[in-house]
Amino acid sequence: MKKFIIPSLLIFSTSLTFAQELTLENCIQIALQNNKNILISQESLKSSQEDQTISRAGFIPELNVSATSSKTKFGKTITEREIDVTDSTGTATTVLVPIESDGFTTKNHSLSASLSKTWNYATLKSYQRSSLSVEQSELELKDTKSQIVTSVTDSYLNLLQAQELEKVYSENVKLSEEQLKRAESLYKVGTQTKASFLQSKVSLGTDKIRLLEQKENVKVSRANLNINLGKDPFEPLAVSEDFPKVIPEINFEELIQNFKNNNFSLNSKELDIKQADKSREVAKSGYFPNLTGSLSYGRSNSDLGEVYGSFDRNWSFTGSATLSMNLFNGFQTSANLQKAEISKIIAKRDFERTLQNLSLDLLRTYEDLQTTIQVITINRERIESAEEDLKLAKERYSVGSGTQLEFRDTQVALIRAKADLVISEFGAQKALAKLNELTGKNNY
Repeated sequence: MKKFIIPSLLIFSTSLTFAQELTLENCIQIALQNNKNILISQESLKSSQEDQTISRAGFIPELNVSATSSKTKFGKTITEREIDVTDSTGTATTVLVPIESDGFTTKNHSLSASLSKTWNYATLKSYQRSSLSVEQSELELKDTKSQIVTSVTDSYLNLLQAQELEKVYSENVKLSEEQLKRAESLYKVGTQTKASFLQSKVSLGTDKIRLLEQKENVKVSRANLNINLGKDPFEPLAVSEDFPKVIPEINFEELIQNFKNNNFSLNSKELDIKQADKSREVAKSGYFPNLTGSLSYGRSNSDLGEVYGSFDRNWSFTGSATLSMNLFNGFQTSANLQKAEISKIIAKRDFERTLQNLSLDLLRTYEDLQTTIQVITINRERIESAEEDLKLAKERYSVGSGTQLEFRDTQVALIRAKADLVISEFGAQKALAKLNELTGKNNY
């Protein structure tokens, strides 16, 4: 088993090393091609488009053509008839006499075409509602893509962050290794105690464990990104570390305006209200009359040649127009209208709730970004100060005037500041990605 595992690990490591580095845009395009939610949204859009075609058919008359050819054969028949008969005595009587008739055959051939249609108020409103449904399906598809873009961006940034933190903790291990060598040298010459040497050894062990944990985090982050790309979580994956950490200036008023105008989820809820209004109009159409018009042309004759020829005879033409209106249907129209009114109220309240929740997300994300920007500046200052403190602590320890604990404190402060900087820089980029989603900028 060991002989099998070791080569496999080497193959995996080699594959990962030579795997093509993917940019964020590469990852987004892969995810958009593989994600099942997008495929479902695309099929939903096609379904809405077919519903629109069905609704459009409500304006187009129906054309029906039929051709009939029939032959009926009648057998011989016997019928009884009453006949007056006078006998030899001169007495008249009535008798029934059976009479046999020969069989006969009848033929009939006909050809007809009819054009008919019923128009009403519901036809127009149903078509308008189906058009809104198509528009909403398009928005839902965009919203699904936008959410996937945000999810992939988060996973991508999490992997970059994990890799950056791995570098920070690798640097920490090197610092601890160097400190252990100094402690060992000073212990051997008697300028530092054995306890100081052992403390350095413990610190190195602690830092190595932290590095191992971070390497595990890198693997998990890579697997998570693979899953978001629709790939096997164990598939080798390398991402480009050349990611710009630019934070643009953001005007909060413009941000709010873009959010209200372009947020896909919010726009979809607005269409819910419009569709509910059209449904109300459809329900109200029960109070309006229906107009039905029809045209029909037919030909009929026992001779087939007369049906498909001699067009100046053997024909009939009918045209009709009917205006009808329901006067009472058991209050069904009234109930449908009330139900539609309730649906519209529900749609409005759902829009208001969505607006509140998304507005809170926008405010929270914006404030997080502003805070993170300040934190980034503070962390950079912390690093600059911690590097100077570590340098002084190292000099003091080397000449025997400093302790291992003092050195360790400055080392921990530096590493924590660098780790915090990494987390805050990538946190700002995640906040920007979320703002892009909320303002409809993830438009793919």
